Amino acid sequence: MCLAVVLEALDIDYSYADLLGRLGRPFKDGFPISTLAEVSESYGLNVRLVKTNFESLQLRRKRGERFACICLIDDKHFLLCNDIQDDTAFVIDPPNTYERERAAFEAMWAGHALLISNGTLVSEEELIGFKISWLSVWGAIAVSTIICMGTVYLLKKRLR
Repeated sequence: MCLAVVLEALDIDYSYADLLGRLGRPFKDGFPISTLAEVSESYGLNVRLVKTNFESLQLRRKRGERFACICLIDDKHFLLCNDIQDDTAFVIDPPNTYERERAAFEAMWAGHALLISNGTLVSEEELIGFKISWLSVWGAIAVSTIICMGTVYLLKKRLR
């Protein structure tokens, strides 16, 4: 069960019996993602139900967010995206673990996820703002570099 793996990873003191008690009786197709969110909050964790993408998960990691990501697959199955490095997703589908290339992962996942953390989780909107800010900074650096190089070139040309 993905939520048990998350609680272990985030060093939350729990018992499996207590977790099952908090989850309650499953529906025919298991538990809704909203129930996983509520139970996570009952353990004092911060949650965000998001529609996200591979790139945004990478950006969250680069920003230093420490979180677990439970991905909803085919509207009925959960798996845990343990990490994302370059173009590879590291997946836990208890009891199995495997790697998926970005294209294969995106083909099976529509972007619906439950992010769980004992730290701060920014919203998708804040994350987009962060990305735009960094793009602006890098753009300004690139323009400044080009201007400086052009100035140096022109000065050298005049001094000859």
